[in-house]
Amino acid sequence: MRRQTAKILLTGREKRLYDSLYALTHDVVGDEELDLRFANSFKAALAEIEREKYDACLVDDELGVRRLPELALAARRQGYDLPLIFLAGEDAFGAASEALKGGATDFLIKEQLTPATLARSLRYARERALAQEALYESEKRYRDLVENANDIIYTHGLEGTILSFNKAGERITGYTREEAIGMTVAEIVAPDYLDLVRRMTARRLAGEVPAVYELEIVARDGRRVRLEVNSRLVYEKDQPVHIEGVARDVTERRHAEEALLESEGRNRVIMETASDAIITIDEESTIRFVNPAAEKIFGYAVAELTGAKLTTLIPDYLRHAHLVGMKRYRETGERHITWEAFEAPGLHKDGREIPLEISFGEYERDGTHLFTAIIRDISERKRAREAVVRSEEQLLQSQKMEAIGRLAGGVAHDFNNLLTAITGYSDLSLRRLKEGDPVHRNIGEIKKAAERAADLTRQLLTFSRKQVLQPKVLDLNAVVAEMEKMLRRLIGEDVLLVVNLGQLLGHVKADPGQLEQVLMNLVVNARDAMPGGGTLTIQTENARLDDNDASQDAGLPPGPYALLSISDTGHGMNAETRRRVFEPFFTTKEKGKGTGLGLSTVYGIVTQSGGSIRVNSEPSLGTTFNIYLPLVLEAIEAVGPSPGETEIARGSETILLVEDDRGVREMMREILEMCGYHVLMASCGGEAVRICEGYQGMIELLLTDVVMPHLSGKELADALTLLRPRMKVLYISGYTDDAIIHHGVLDEEVAFLQKPFAPSTLAHKLRELLDPRRETVHQ
Repeated sequence: MRRQTAKILLTGREKRLYDSLYALTHDVVGDEELDLRFANSFKAALAEIEREKYDACLVDDELGVRRLPELALAARRQGYDLPLIFLAGEDAFGAASEALKGGATDFLIKEQLTPATLARSLRYARERALAQEALYESEKRYRDLVENANDIIYTHGLEGTILSFNKAGERITGYTREEAIGMTVAEIVAPDYLDLVRRMTARRLAGEVPAVYELEIVARDGRRVRLEVNSRLVYEKDQPVHIEGVARDVTERRHAEEALLESEGRNRVIMETASDAIITIDEESTIRFVNPAAEKIFGYAVAELTGAKLTTLIPDYLRHAHLVGMKRYRETGERHITWEAFEAPGLHKDGREIPLEISFGEYERDGTHLFTAIIRDISERKRAREAVVRSEEQLLQSQKMEAIGRLAGGVAHDFNNLLTAITGYSDLSLRRLKEGDPVHRNIGEIKKAAERAADLTRQLLTFSRKQVLQPKVLDLNAVVAEMEKMLRRLIGEDVLLVVNLGQLLGHVKADPGQLEQVLMNLVVNARDAMPGGGTLTIQTENARLDDNDASQDAGLPPGPYALLSISDTGHGMNAETRRRVFEPFFTTKEKGKGTGLGLSTVYGIVTQSGGSIRVNSEPSLGTTFNIYLPLVLEAIEAVGPSPGETEIARGSETILLVEDDRGVREMMREILEMCGYHVLMASCGGEAVRICEGYQGMIELLLTDVVMPHLSGKELADALTLLRPRMKVLYISGYTDDAIIHHGVLDEEVAFLQKPFAPSTLAHKLRELLDPRRETVHQ
């Protein structure tokens, strides 16, 4: 058997010491052969140590002991510990004691040197060197752990001066180590937490072991950072010297929990935060260790999980894959799972799945392979991601609806001018023809077709939020109650209508006619969704939307609302239909059974009234439309009946007619002259100003289109009423314009007529303004 060789460096002034030692150890020393080298000075010894690695260094006392640490340091620079054995004379025990203090591993008396004592000293030196290397390695791992930890690891003196600080401390607080060391705890802890820190420090000094607690610090950039702190008192020779601890940044976690508590309406003080679960299993998937945090995540007590199989926490559809993977690992050592963090579902005790972020590590103990998983519940993160996706989808849908609305409004505006001329001339022609005349019937059909087209344009304007609303303060319950009888006839006998009106319902401000149209359209839609019969429920109640509820609807602020719900038990809608349900001309009905404008009209009315509409529906589970209208504190206004418009009211005043569309202008001139008025006609604002300035007589009323090139109707009216203050103004338009309305709501002191209109409607509106017995609208 080949013996090991120990490489030894002898340092001394006399070569004879080397010769005698070589002669003494020429034979085997213990189980080792010696490779003995000689250096006659410290300088030579340092050179040898830097050139080669030695198992030990024998230092003669003739060289002294003062430079022993230099030899050890030279070896340390080469990456190893060099045992130093001091060779002392019989009367040099004092020097030997000093050598041991200076870093020597052992000492030998030269006169008593034997192969056995030398072998024993070398063995002792080597064991000590190995132990020292293990200690250095352990300390290095500890330093690496401290430096690479995600949490702050710190020490501070009993008076609060910071003594040490790791990289995580720099990242979290924003202070460099150079800046932090020497600062006091009071300089970094938030002022409102200083008393807490003082109390906890006092308890530690009193010998108590306080629980983990939380505090807030002020980072270098002014941010407040919430930390979870766990610290202990460090003693030396039974005396406390400083405090060391670990602080975890729990700011994001706390913000998420506080937001959750706020959304649920709870004001609780947070006493304990959820930490990550740590679970260790063996190769058989048996849980060997689980920390208390797992109870919070999975719902099982620690005692229930210890000794159980990991499959307890895995959904059914993933268990087989897990067992197959563990079997393959046991048999081949092959694993497919990554050690990097990944996401996977877990199974709670109550049967629900939990989204988890999992990191795995593997190690061996007592010949058994063990796997440790660090598990984090990321439910909040998932919900946040889903909320972002929902918000993006809502934004895209809103942008698309807005674009369609602009297109619909533009088409309706131009079309209304055409319909105004068609309706007006039809009405004039019908008045001049006898009912038995064949042409009378044809023109009547033309007028009916124009009226149907006008209904379509009104729906387009409503969807595009360009319909002029004349809102009043209403009792929503009264509106529903007044329509109930008509709605029962509308839905038929095979549909059961249930009406639940909330008590003490607040007032809303809306156009009563438009609100009735909303209710009727939704009821008709619900009836069509239940061809075989079912139950239709109309319900009202007061509701309050908080920040989270309001965020579901773009632009809808938190606050009090009246909720109108229309629910049916029909066939319901899938996700694609729900997404497009408010688009104009989109319908799932058979061809000829619907225009696809009913729900888009509802959407436009509700939105223009300052409210919001939501739809909840699933296939075969029915549909619910929830309409939120903001509550107002104003008193209810009476809604009077519309005046009859069958007869044309007449007059003799002078009217200045301004309309840029020639067909509409000529038709209105004919109507006005037929009614007895003297008409001054202009095709634009500039021409109207010239007429008004040059006309010597009295002009009682300005009849003007709102939207005209160069000079709008409102700008024209403002200019002309300066010249003729007593002149009344009646605006006409095919769609809304911000000049005379705000967000689709008519200004209270503005007289307005929506195109298209019947001649009788125009005649009645004129007398309403011109008749001195009536209350005028514009002064």
